[in-house]
Amino acid sequence: MKKTKQQKDRMSRLQTGRQWYTNGKTEIKTYTCPDGFKKGRLKSSVPRLSGKNHPNYGKKVWNSGLTKETDPRLAAIGKKISKTKSYS
Repeated sequence: MKKTKQQKDRMSRLQTGRQWYTNGKTEIKTYTCPDGFKKGRLKSSVPRLSGKNHPNYGKKVWNSGLTKETDPRLAAIGKKISKTKSYS
């Protein structure tokens, strides 16, 4: 569902002025810093994988060159989408 401009404006007004605070275990987003919290967010415990560190680096993409004519999986997905979505 696409959001209207009014909905987007309302959401941005609700978020204005709020900051992320953490106590080392929990994160919250609020207007003022609660006791025992400091400004910021937790570091992710899982390191980000990018470039040569990513397990799929250098591997061929699964859907490279496939079309609905050459792969029945893509044809089936296309039929499902065209039934549920109207293009008007």
